[in-house]
Amino acid sequence: MLTLLIVDNNSNDLKVIQQWISQTEIDCRTIVANNAFEALDMLRGKYPKYPQGLKPDLAVIDIQTPLVSGLSLLNTLKSLKLLESIELSEGQESLPVIMYSDAHNDRDMQNSHSLGAFDFVSTSPNAQDLLTSLDRLIAKLNDQINEKTSISRLLIVDDDYIVRRSIKMGLAQKGCEVFETDSGRNIVSLIKTHDIQLVLLDVMMDEVDGIQTLQKIKQSYPQIPVVMISSDRFYLEMSLDLGADNMIEKPVHLDQLSQLIHNYGV
Repeated sequence: MLTLLIVDNNSNDLKVIQQWISQTEIDCRTIVANNAFEALDMLRGKYPKYPQGLKPDLAVIDIQTPLVSGLSLLNTLKSLKLLESIELSEGQESLPVIMYSDAHNDRDMQNSHSLGAFDFVSTSPNAQDLLTSLDRLIAKLNDQINEKTSISRLLIVDDDYIVRRSIKMGLAQKGCEVFETDSGRNIVSLIKTHDIQLVLLDVMMDEVDGIQTLQKIKQSYPQIPVVMISSDRFYLEMSLDLGADNMIEKPVHLDQLSQLIHNYGV
C-alpha cells in the first residue's frame, strides 16, 4: 500500500480530504503535516509521529500553507532532489506531488507545473478533481513499482532467533531469498558470498553492535540499502544520521516491512 502525505494547516480540511479518500476505492494510507517544516522532517524520517520510518510515496500539498507556502515547499523539494518526474531512472527517490487550492488560479497552476508538480487542482466546489488526479497518480506509481527489478536476496542480522525466523518466513513467502546471521562479525564476507542486495540490521546486538556493523557495510558496500530495526527509536534515528537508509521499529509488522522493502525494488 502506498503512503500519501497531506500537507495542510487546516485541521478541518485535513479531515475532509481523508474522509473523501476513505469513501473511494483509492488504496493508500494517509499521514499529515501541518506545515512545510513538518513535511520536510517527515520526509527525512525524523518526525516523532511519523509511522515506523516509512517515507511517503506521493503528496498532496495545499498551496496556501502558512509560514512557507505550498509553492515554496514544492521548490524546496525540487532543489533537494526529493521531487522527480514520474519517468525516473532506476534507484532515484521520487515524491510526485499534486498541488491543490480552494480556488482555481491560472498563475498558481502554471507555477506548480513549472516546479514539477504532477497536477494542480481546485477542491471547490467538490473533491472530484483531486480524487481523479490522485487516482491517476497512484495508478502510475503502482505500474512503476510493478516494473521495477526485484530485490531477491536479503540478509537479516539479529541476535534474536525468533525475530530472524519470523521475518525470514514472512519474506520468503513473498518470493525473497533470505539469509540470516546472529552477528555482524563476518558481515562483509556474507554480503559478498551471497550477493546480498539489502540488509535488515538490528541495532542492539552483543559482540558487534548494529552501529558498528552499519559502518562496516557502508565502508565496503555503500550502494547496498541498510534498514535498521530496533525497539529504541533514539538509536534508530542515530543510525539514520550515520548512513542507514531507513528504519523500522520493533515489533516488526510484516506488511510494513514488506512495503518498506518494496520501495527498494521488491
